[in-house]
Amino acid sequence: MKRPGNSIKILSVMPLVRSFRYWTLLTLASLWLLLVAWPVLNAAWGLGASAGWVYLVFKLVCHQIPSRSFHALGHQLAVCHRCTGIYVGFWLGLLILPRWRWLSGRLLAQPRVLILFALPMAVNVVLDNTPWGRFATGLAAGFPVSLFVWIAVEELPCWGERGGQEL
Repeated sequence: MKRPGNSIKILSVMPLVRSFRYWTLLTLASLWLLLVAWPVLNAAWGLGASAGWVYLVFKLVCHQIPSRSFHALGHQLAVCHRCTGIYVGFWLGLLILPRWRWLSGRLLAQPRVLILFALPMAVNVVLDNTPWGRFATGLAAGFPVSLFVWIAVEELPCWGERGGQEL
């Protein structure tokens, strides 16, 4: 079993060329963003395919209120401003945090700092807010979470292994 301090060690020895798991996570996050934008892309590319199923999938995780969602080309994105910010922030975190080791190391050393990134989102809920304010606070909240998800994925045992031993 790995000790809690191993996350920092993993980050410090991680080569600039990331592992297969990193690229898989980045690809999945990219596909998630593509799905968020699918209704707009579907219309822009004239695919004629129904985007209704995308709204149904994201309805499970987002309220999708039209007045609180971005629109483009006359179509609503599949999630609200804040959720869009969270997903974009997560994706940007995957791209940026592995290169910003000073911030990554600090987040891993003091994971409670995550609360500071989410605090503006909580304040924004109470105060009068704007679409771009909701997006920005979601962006700030989603950004650091990607580091912890990435480290967790890297620490998963390989398929066919249990506790570091072959099955």
